[in-house]
Amino acid sequence: MENKRTEKEITLGQLWGVFKKSFIFMLIAAMLFGAVGMAYSLFLDKPSYKATIEFWVNNTSADYDYTSQAQTSAALSLAESCVRLANQYLPVERAVKEYNLTETLGFESERECIAAVRKMISASKGNSETLGFSMTVTASDKENAYTVATAMQSVLPGVLDELIGLKKNEDNAARLIAITPITTVEDVTTIKSSPVITGFILAFVAAVAVYVAFFVFSIFDTTVHGEETIKEALSYPIVGNIPTWGDT
Repeated sequence: MENKRTEKEITLGQLWGVFKKSFIFMLIAAMLFGAVGMAYSLFLDKPSYKATIEFWVNNTSADYDYTSQAQTSAALSLAESCVRLANQYLPVERAVKEYNLTETLGFESERECIAAVRKMISASKGNSETLGFSMTVTASDKENAYTVATAMQSVLPGVLDELIGLKKNEDNAARLIAITPITTVEDVTTIKSSPVITGFILAFVAAVAVYVAFFVFSIFDTTVHGEETIKEALSYPIVGNIPTWGDT
């Protein structure tokens, strides 16, 4: 019996009733938080900057042949390995040391600089037929994004050749590897959140939060507001009611 009453409490009618009661408050909250979100995006949200480099991964073993499925699979595997290793400690350490990024980026220690640069870097592989990968450097300063991207573009091929080439020498599937940058760091893209999207998201979240608050309150509200409340709470029919006159 109790389960039936619980199911009756949460009905489409009740959901609609809560919506009607909370609509004006949802609207106010949405407008307020939407305006705050747009203002934050316009005036306080600082842009970030992104530089991207693309690399071509070539399996240069003597018996390499694109018509060989095994060799093509080996080259694809090399590209995947490059993605996994691109922002690891050794490549970043090499770039930091050779290009003196600790001083250039304004860090106090080399270890601190390496940790920060690793967070700036992300690598991703293209589709299943692309024998290459791309590296993206994202920073809050445009010049820093360009500097780190340029350093990684220069250092990464040699380091990955050391790491993957030696490993693959133990396996005759791919004895040598050549990683070549196919794009240069010519442009740095500015990334900034859209005021409209930010405002819409905050407005939606605020409206939903208000509705949920009203809904939770309605579930735990035990006040008898009239015959409908009694009908919803009890499974018995109402025979009649006793009217009141004047003050009691």
